[in-house]
Amino acid sequence: MKKNKEGFRNDYYGYNNPNRSLSVAVTKPKEADAVAVQAWKKKIENRVAINFGAYDLIKKKRQVENTIYKIKQFIYSYQNLEDLEFSHDVLYHFVARSVVSRDLAMLIGDRFADKIYSQLKGNAKRVRFIMWPEAVNVYDMFREFTVDIYNIENLVAADIARQINEFYEENSTVVSRGMRCDFEVCTSETKYRDFLLTFIVNRDNNQFEYQQFVEVCPDEDIDIMRNLGLEKFANNNYPMFF
Repeated sequence: MKKNKEGFRNDYYGYNNPNRSLSVAVTKPKEADAVAVQAWKKKIENRVAINFGAYDLIKKKRQVENTIYKIKQFIYSYQNLEDLEFSHDVLYHFVARSVVSRDLAMLIGDRFADKIYSQLKGNAKRVRFIMWPEAVNVYDMFREFTVDIYNIENLVAADIARQINEFYEENSTVVSRGMRCDFEVCTSETKYRDFLLTFIVNRDNNQFEYQQFVEVCPDEDIDIMRNLGLEKFANNNYPMFF
């Protein structure tokens, strides 16, 4: 490292210019070594984060990247293509969902409630949507809507509206009822995941209360996750995001 000059050292096998500057290393991007381009991207990312006062955030991001790298490093030691594909699907889905902020998830939740309300009839239109602090993983459902390639949000809203309407039209003395909605989220034409949302509708105080949102994983998939060191991804009883 020289004064006013950022150095770039790369001693991987076959590299003949380990001491040239980083700026020189990426002068011609199309011809630059991949590791030099990656280092330049990290430099820009760090500078932008510092300029916007997001240094702590970028540190957290690096920690997540390192954790994912360690998981992949552990998995690659198996040299088993099926394990690699399985782990890739798990990690890719987790990362894709995690980039959706809580604020955005809340906005999607408001939109989702509006879609349900627009399909309610008669006295069912008195329903108010409530999410108590005890509700588990519900924001994750709104995040799932962003990675689905089809129209699952509208389909879930329609199914919930149907159940609410039927309950309000029912001639019985039942005041409150727990309900559920099972659905699939498709991230590609061949990749899908099963989920379950539980909620309570109360005809006395006209409240719709979210209860819990969980992924329904086959036992064999959970066993594979545990064997690959991904047991935290198999636990749907606690929220992954806050």
